Amino acid sequence: MSETITNINKLIDRLNALFREYMKLQPVLDAEKDLSFQDPEKNPSEDKSRKIKEEALLCCRELAGSLDLKRTFEQNRSSIEEQIIKKVEQFFQTRKFGDTRKISPKNLENSLERFTGKDGNLSMNSLRRICFPSRSAYEYLLSFVNSKTDPFSARILFILKKAKDLLEINVLGQLRQDVGGNRYAEVYLRNVRQQFPQSRITELISVNPHYSSMFRELLNTKQRSSRITKGLVEAIPETYPDLFPLARQMQRHFILHIGPTNSGKSYEALEALKEADTGVYLAPLRLLAYEKYEELNEAGVFCSLKTGEEEILVPGASIRSSTIEVLDFSKTYDVAVIDEAQMVSDSQRGNAWTMALLGVQADIIHVCLAPEAETVLLQIIRACDDTYEIVRHERLVPLITREYGKPVFPRHAQQGDAFIVFSRRDVHAAASELQRYGHKCSVIYGNLPYDVRRGEVKRYTGGETDVVVATDAIGMGLNLPIKRIVFLEMEKFDGTEDRQLFPTEIRQIAGRAGRFGIFSEGIVTSDTDFSYMEAAVHETPPQIRKARIGFPYSLIGIEGFVSELMDRWSHIRPKPGFEVADMSREIELARILERETADKDLVYRFVMFPFDEKNEVLKTVWYDLFQAQLKGRDDYMKWLPPAPSRKSENLKELEEEFKICDMLYHYADTFTERSDVPEILLRKSQISSAIMQVLSREKLETRTCKYCGKALPFHYPHGICKECFSIKQHGRKHHRHY
Repeated sequence: MSETITNINKLIDRLNALFREYMKLQPVLDAEKDLSFQDPEKNPSEDKSRKIKEEALLCCRELAGSLDLKRTFEQNRSSIEEQIIKKVEQFFQTRKFGDTRKISPKNLENSLERFTGKDGNLSMNSLRRICFPSRSAYEYLLSFVNSKTDPFSARILFILKKAKDLLEINVLGQLRQDVGGNRYAEVYLRNVRQQFPQSRITELISVNPHYSSMFRELLNTKQRSSRITKGLVEAIPETYPDLFPLARQMQRHFILHIGPTNSGKSYEALEALKEADTGVYLAPLRLLAYEKYEELNEAGVFCSLKTGEEEILVPGASIRSSTIEVLDFSKTYDVAVIDEAQMVSDSQRGNAWTMALLGVQADIIHVCLAPEAETVLLQIIRACDDTYEIVRHERLVPLITREYGKPVFPRHAQQGDAFIVFSRRDVHAAASELQRYGHKCSVIYGNLPYDVRRGEVKRYTGGETDVVVATDAIGMGLNLPIKRIVFLEMEKFDGTEDRQLFPTEIRQIAGRAGRFGIFSEGIVTSDTDFSYMEAAVHETPPQIRKARIGFPYSLIGIEGFVSELMDRWSHIRPKPGFEVADMSREIELARILERETADKDLVYRFVMFPFDEKNEVLKTVWYDLFQAQLKGRDDYMKWLPPAPSRKSENLKELEEEFKICDMLYHYADTFTERSDVPEILLRKSQISSAIMQVLSREKLETRTCKYCGKALPFHYPHGICKECFSIKQHGRKHHRHY
């Protein structure tokens, strides 16, 4: 060993001598380069410089050969690890790694997660950023060896670096390649990562003065969340059917009516309901509930109506037509009818169908569903240990797709056509355009009061109008004598984004074409993307595998705010065959109300209030109604809109006023003695009449040029007509000319 060190010292001494000789030679080289008459090839100084570099290279290679870097790294492993660990600990204990003004206990946890990898330990990227942000992992190890390890290795590395800088002899690069560079260094440092699981990082940050108070709040929140989750898990029964013990005590029998639209499913189920002593019809829409309410009463079966916005009590009635969300789970019936049960998988409303299937107390339950929902419904029924039978239905008239050589709309519209668009504005614009071609139109869309929609249906069925313009509101159970469905659009805004229609949505709407006893066939076509529409109509849909399950009110007594309970419920793994419903709307509304009160029952009841929370006017009314109930105020009727005048023309305002009346009715029905209900119902009736008058006068909103006021086609992509655009372009050119 002593002989080796002696040889290395001699090499280093020789290299240092070469360095000095080279440095002395530099001024001579520079001077000779300035003499242009000097022949570079016969330059003795250049030749001497080259010989110095060649000898230095041999010395460097011999020195590098005596240096075993891997062995040096391994010998100093514990010292290097100890230093890195110390650096990481110091970082988390003292550094501010984000703007504390922008960090809350909630996103502090996200900040912790960004430091860890998939295995939950400190990630290599984080280790790099903390310990060696401006160097590679290999260079970090090398610098440590150079400064902290044995003098033997450090001296060699120093002289080799000097040779690289002074003589451009990069033996260090060869050493890096021999060792394996960053790949070796990262393997070497892997053990350091294992010393910092997320729990250790959390412990270190808990004493960081920048985050200590916030961290205590985070820990309290996590402990609270853990208790809530534990409480929910313990409160949830072994199976979801056990959420409804009264229904489990019954031996229920299901009759599944399976078939496509216009196959007589609802008709057969309703016939059974007419024969029952007590019963309930559960509809997906208020309009459909109202339609069945009228149909049953016209057939001599006394039937009441109950929706979230209105109740009509018929003396002596033992049958009720209702929207599915307001099903009374405490009542017992002989027969129940659940319509459109394929909605069980809907992310927003599917929970209502799931709960009805699990909890309705009826001896016989008729369920109308599309074929793709058979599998999931049988899973639910079997989980309840109920019996069932299946009745399969076929379409009563064939449904055919037909492509025309030219667009149907608007020039080739025919009596019996229904034109489908997906916004209120487009309904009005398309109907207005059809009216200019001599057609009388009924319009159907979601914002219309349901009695107005019913009035529009009656205008059409009575022959007062000859075509329908509608949104997808037409697809859910409405019985209209439509010969041809014409899609004018293949995209819709679903509340979040503009997207292409799903095949299930296309089939649901298309199936309304062809009315048994009136038409021998139903035709469906599209003025846009016919091939996509045709494929959707004829394809066999996949089976629905999971039903949506929402937050059960029975769990409201567990510790925690309503928003916390719903949020934790959303993250608990559901039972097989079920999927948690989207609770984002309810959670957001609950958080608004929880700033004012800890009354969980009151918060829950207002969270479930039926209104469009995206409409700021309605949201303001909703919040004020909450304040009225919270503070014992009785001034809620200040929101009742005035009676519309005979000259009222603004449909949008009338529709919004009707929705306000709906909210006032729901509040009065739920929280008061109902003394104001008659006045609210009268105002609803007055507004509905005003809307129907506007529609009957055929004064719908037309798309017009913002400059000249000329009518534009409903699908015209711009807000200015071609003539005005041309004039504006010409005017700009004229201006530039002068």
